[in-house]
Amino acid sequence: MAAKIQYGVIPYICGKGAKRGSKIILVTSKTNGYWIFPKGNPVKNKTSIQSAKQEAYEEAGLTGSITGPNNYSFSIHDKGGTYTIILFPMKVKNVLEEWPEMSERNRTVTSVGEALQLIRYSELQYCLKQWHQDNYCS
Repeated sequence: MAAKIQYGVIPYICGKGAKRGSKIILVTSKTNGYWIFPKGNPVKNKTSIQSAKQEAYEEAGLTGSITGPNNYSFSIHDKGGTYTIILFPMKVKNVLEEWPEMSERNRTVTSVGEALQLIRYSELQYCLKQWHQDNYCS
């Protein structure tokens, strides 16, 4: 069975002035309610980055721009298949009041440290730590 791929984002907001420090935006999974990054299957006729940005909009009501040269990826084995997840850093421009999956998911804006405590999947924690080390908000 061929590996499947999913694209997503690590959505962040850089703090300014008294609100120093990066903020991370997480959503809950529809299947188990765990905190995750917005991600999903490739969208037909869209690039990997366009697919990732569409997932950010649909799942979390976020718009923004993909930043930096790095992306973060990992593979998981689930339900008899292998999935490769590629996450792109996305500097959030808008956090919308309404979005397509708002009735199916929760969303939170939190510090990097809090996000690491909320995320249960070690692979997602690892990607967030790598992103944080790359220091996109400096």
